[in-house]
Amino acid sequence: MKSSVFSGFGLRLDELNNAASNWRFITFVIVYNFLGISSVVNFFAQYFYKNELVSEDLMKGMIICSCLCMPTNLMLVLTISSSGDEAVALFAATVMTLLSVFVTPVLIFWYLHEEAEVDLQKTYRTIALRVLLPVFSGIVLRQTIPGAEAFADERKKLFLIIREKCLVFVVYCTFCKTFTDETDSTKSQIIMMAICQVILLIFVMCIAWVVLFTIYNREPRLRVVGLFGCVTKTTALGIPLISAIYEDNPKLGMYTLPLLIWYPAQLIIGTILAPRLTKFVNYKERKFELERQARETKLKMSQTIATDFNEIPFSLDGFCVPVQPGNISMDDMKDHSSESMNP
Repeated sequence: MKSSVFSGFGLRLDELNNAASNWRFITFVIVYNFLGISSVVNFFAQYFYKNELVSEDLMKGMIICSCLCMPTNLMLVLTISSSGDEAVALFAATVMTLLSVFVTPVLIFWYLHEEAEVDLQKTYRTIALRVLLPVFSGIVLRQTIPGAEAFADERKKLFLIIREKCLVFVVYCTFCKTFTDETDSTKSQIIMMAICQVILLIFVMCIAWVVLFTIYNREPRLRVVGLFGCVTKTTALGIPLISAIYEDNPKLGMYTLPLLIWYPAQLIIGTILAPRLTKFVNYKERKFELERQARETKLKMSQTIATDFNEIPFSLDGFCVPVQPGNISMDDMKDHSSESMNP
């Protein structure tokens, strides 16, 4: 809850207005993250479970992880370090975070069907108290208290550290609970699940990059944002959501374990890709700038040639008369030609 309060208090609403113009791109990222990844992971998780590669609890955990939203902090860190569009990343993460409160439970119930023995009404009430209320409380505090916005901007790094400490504590408690509760999953199944999570993450990243290349080929900064926005999943909001949905379920720890694999994997892969993506963005922008300058130069040259051609003089009866638009008609040209041929 404390992490959610600081998330809302540190949120700059005025920075989101400029990024809203890219709503088509943001819509694509959100749809891919929610529906695309969950569909792919659901298919493979069911296949792994039927072939006894993972247990039922781990299969459910993989599907639950795929239904979560992108993390705000990690998105910004990876986007900035990769020379992406920071404003668009912030806007997409903020919108998706608010949507995930309502979309994630629906997706989980949709994929798991009647196996998810959860009261939907109680779930949304718990989510509202644990997630929505703290976030909006932080937003209200920032907007209403005099000097709060400047205070938040000056101590942005401090709030980030506090949020990270809260997140580490939540992850630690969840990790401990995972292995203290009894489970039917074997060690080999847990290892197989971890390997499958990493492979699926790389797979959906490759698909996202190809699709982004097709749609946003001349927008390298947006492609970087899309690459991370399409595949990253949050623990700061994910664990409270999972805890709210499966509050009294003794298998809660195993349901969160796939998320604890996906999150560090995306952080490691993103860190490895960041310098390469920065070089990619710089190369593409230089290339497009040179192409633009070449087109402008070519256009100016064509305009200069056309102007010079219009100013070339023609000889009429021994006189040199500059030809300007509207000075000589086609009939005059024909009469002059006939006179020249018949002296």
